Amino acid sequence: RVIVGLEASACAHAAETGAEALIYRFPNVFGKWCRPNYNSAVATFCHNIARDLPITVSDPATELELLYIDDLVAELLGALSGQAHRCEYDGLTPVPGERFCHVPVTHRVTLGRIVALLRSFRAQPETLLLPDMPAGSLEKKLYSTYLSYLPQEKVAFPLQMNADDQRTALAQQQVGVFHCRCRSRTDPRTPAGLG
Repeated sequence: RVIVGLEASACAHAAETGAEALIYRFPNVFGKWCRPNYNSAVATFCHNIARDLPITVSDPATELELLYIDDLVAELLGALSGQAHRCEYDGLTPVPGERFCHVPVTHRVTLGRIVALLRSFRAQPETLLLPDMPAGSLEKKLYSTYLSYLPQEKVAFPLQMNADDQRTALAQQQVGVFHCRCRSRTDPRTPAGLG
């Protein structure tokens, strides 16, 4: 009710003064460095999973609509230059109209899927596997968010090198490493000028 009252006040002020009112209704905003254990389940899950702390999910099938902070900022910058995405609302769903504004890029996902992705990110140092993360995907945005919650001691981890000599030589050639087995000056097999 308070929000609806504020929206009505903003519209009345715009009508009275000729100022433009941009009224947004944001879903669950998530992103890097959000405060955990406050008002974001994603922030709390990222923080706890990165630190091997327990999380509680009462119903994994619960669906959330998530808005990534970078997408929100991009929309607001566009709105400042006159390119706001206008709409009306049918419940929580934006529909064509002019009274309100919305961010067109959001992600609908279940709590269970969020937790599964975060746990796969947590397991990455052991499995060396990551889910497919196309540009603009929830997976990529959630991974960027998760990385911001890693404690300093978990940011880097050792990798084990498993390669045969031919693969190693090929990899070194591709990155510009050159090895030469040179013999000493006293070894008669050393080609002239290399000793």
